[in-house]
Amino acid sequence: MTNEMKLRANKLIDKYQMSMYALENYTEIYHDQMYYDYTGYKASLLNDDLTDNCLDVLHQRVKAVEKLYKAFENLEENTEVIYC
Repeated sequence: MTNEMKLRANKLIDKYQMSMYALENYTEIYHDQMYYDYTGYKASLLNDDLTDNCLDVLHQRVKAVEKLYKAFENLEENTEVIYC
């Protein structure tokens, strides 16, 4: 892995972790899968095993988690709570 790839991987992995924990404010349904993905990416980075394809997949996962988080956030903001 080049230094540029390592830097990109570190940024994406950190962003994935932050998004994972932010999403936990709304749901824990995805936590286990995301945690195992996170630890796998982290281990692969330490072993210099990440390829360009892996980084592209991680980038797509980060974008998906961010969209999911925004959806939960919007749902909370735009939902009126009615107590019966």
